Amino acid sequence: MPDLYDGNHLHADLRLIRAEWGEKQAIKIEAFLDELGSNDDAMWALMQRKQVRQFERPFFNSCAIEWMLEDGYNMYRLRPIRPMSEYRVLYAFDAEHEEFHVLAIVRKKPRTAPDYDQRKFYDYERDHRISIRVLDEYDDLGFPRIGQ
Repeated sequence: MPDLYDGNHLHADLRLIRAEWGEKQAIKIEAFLDELGSNDDAMWALMQRKQVRQFERPFFNSCAIEWMLEDGYNMYRLRPIRPMSEYRVLYAFDAEHEEFHVLAIVRKKPRTAPDYDQRKFYDYERDHRISIRVLDEYDDLGFPRIGQ
């Protein structure tokens, strides 16, 4: 059975969520991750070799982060479906050890905000501090790159 591990910055991400959007939001995310990690069917669904995955309990969809995958990183984003659909969980999959590592929890950039506060929001930019952070952690964990 695959395992789900917390990354080095998960607690800092949750502190930001608590400070900006409230304790209830952080609690919901923690509960979602607990449910996900303890649900064998959901964890197996994440292991499927698909670009996009959907699962109904706990409700989520997941897909590869295209530019990271093209650069050889086995990185994905998971979007909880309600009531936390504005958040994204960025995770890496280590196929060698069948482990998932949650490397970031972010709030997606609002669609109506062309200029936005990058300290609070994320939109998968290559030069965003979150992108740099998760790829550094991926490499620090020693996960193999895809195709290398």
